[in-house]
Amino acid sequence: MRYEYWTAYNDYSSKNKKYVDEFNKRKPSKFAWTDLSIGYSYCNMRIWRTKDTIQVQLYIPDNKELFDKLYNKKDDIEKEIEIKFHWQNHDDKKSSHITIERNAEFDDREKWEEQFNWIMETAIKMKKTFTKYI
Repeated sequence: MRYEYWTAYNDYSSKNKKYVDEFNKRKPSKFAWTDLSIGYSYCNMRIWRTKDTIQVQLYIPDNKELFDKLYNKKDDIEKEIEIKFHWQNHDDKKSSHITIERNAEFDDREKWEEQFNWIMETAIKMKKTFTKYI
């Protein structure tokens, strides 16, 4: 089901000019997540499917300094983008995440398009905002 979801997502998002201008098309993922490049090797956007939520996050695999730099601008970032994020800087892990999520029903294919639109809109906003502060 994950592969089907990401295949449908890729097909749908490839028809959205604003999205295509920001992100390269990726192969459908067999995993619960798919990554989107934002032009930096030390961080990227990641879209996660959990059991009942969809998440869009700025994923920082190994750069605590970058997370701290962004966290110091948290209020400015959240005001500009009009989103309250969940900021996760794990002391026991190398990676950090800045995440927004919403509930999702993956079994109902009729709701996929609404989910895809939310993902695309959120990913575009996040990329345009975060890249100003990186």
